[in-house]
Amino acid sequence: MNTSNTLRLFTEGEAYDVTNAELSNWQLNYDVITYQIGQGIFKVFYKGNEY
Repeated sequence: MNTSNTLRLFTEGEAYDVTNAELSNWQLNYDVITYQIGQGIFKVFYKGNEY
């Protein structure tokens, strides 16, 4: 999280702003971020794409 409350990822020489939403939970596994927004909304961020 940076100073403006944005979840950021730096991987393979690139920096990505993942989300600035209020997160319930987030987890980093190698270069994949999984995070939860609210109740039951789960997202995955990998190589610049959100799933």
